[in-house]
Amino acid sequence: MKPASCNECSCIVACLGILSLLFLADRNSQTNILMTIRLLVFSLFLFNFLSCDESLPSRIEPEKFLRATYDVSSGVVEIRDSQAVGLGGAFVISVRNINVEVLQDSEFARAEIEIWLRDIPAQKGIIISTKRELTNPSLIVGGLITLRPNVTATFLKQWEHKTLAGKRFWEFVRLTPKVTPTGEPYLESAPVNFAASGTVQLFKGKAFERLTQIEFSLVYRIF
Repeated sequence: MKPASCNECSCIVACLGILSLLFLADRNSQTNILMTIRLLVFSLFLFNFLSCDESLPSRIEPEKFLRATYDVSSGVVEIRDSQAVGLGGAFVISVRNINVEVLQDSEFARAEIEIWLRDIPAQKGIIISTKRELTNPSLIVGGLITLRPNVTATFLKQWEHKTLAGKRFWEFVRLTPKVTPTGEPYLESAPVNFAASGTVQLFKGKAFERLTQIEFSLVYRIF
């Protein structure tokens, strides 16, 4: 049985109340007085039985509007002049609108990732990505960022591959001299094992999304 709505309950009680007043109009009639008492008791019983059961639609919490994920694009990083070349080792950070409505607000596109050597946690670096690294910058117009349902904002961030103290991460592992098929010499690192975690934000004044901890390995080829 479907519970009556608040409006239905109110209408029923109001009608019974009017009937009660009509019966009370003839105060000399004992029968009407008894009938009125019965109607009032019945009204209370009916109101309790049909008690308002109507509730507001469940509210989607802000943190459930977006789903954030991230990963590393490749396990091999080419280094030339101490700088990463290409997209090897770059971070791909994605934020998808999982709400059924369009999300729009002032832009504050920013991701911050803390990365450290898995076996030497004290050796860490910080990676910061902003709207300049968005692969779809057209999401931002006039200072507003608009994210339609199931649309993803993606940051693609290459980083410096060094610690906060300025030491290159490949300096913590063994390097082996090698030569390319064309005869170009380079050093290849043993796998460097990392862990990382962070946060990402798209809208100004809104809570950031947490990026859960991941682990991965990179091999550096230093030319």
